[in-house]
Amino acid sequence: MTEEPDEPNNVSDKELAALIDQWLAEARPERYDVEEDDWMESVIEKARDKLVESQTVDDAFLKAARRRVRDREGQAVKRMHAELRKIAEGKTPLGWPTEGEDWTEENKRILFELLHLPLKVGAEKVQFGAMSREDWRNWRLESQRLGDEEMARRIAERRAAERIESLEIEQGTDRTDSIRWS
Repeated sequence: MTEEPDEPNNVSDKELAALIDQWLAEARPERYDVEEDDWMESVIEKARDKLVESQTVDDAFLKAARRRVRDREGQAVKRMHAELRKIAEGKTPLGWPTEGEDWTEENKRILFELLHLPLKVGAEKVQFGAMSREDWRNWRLESQRLGDEEMARRIAERRAAERIESLEIEQGTDRTDSIRWS
């Protein structure tokens, strides 16, 4: 009689993320070049081992496919933002009809990917070719709001850095893990 394989001991993405965070904290060097990632190999191996013991091969391939597809969708939004920056510089997308020309099937074929790239407008994504005046207005206002929020976060982070630096100076230390918070 053949023995049935044990069911995988599923670990949720949230649980795995917490484990990876812990392993990264334990493995991370105090200082390293931003391009250096060799130190992560032990964490990658632990994460792989946890995944192998917690899911079937089909589940692993499905998760990998989902991750890749979702990553490509995120990249599509970034490509659309890059196109917007080109348009802001006065560059017309290659194949776009000029004033007085009509849209042709050839234009649509050349511009198919561009016209189908998404932009996030509020709680939905809208293909570039389907954007209305109201969509552009809403996108512009949302972009402005997000930019203001990002600037506020960066200012807050700089203030935190200034506070920590001041505490290190006041307390005569050169390491954050030696600060006494008051």
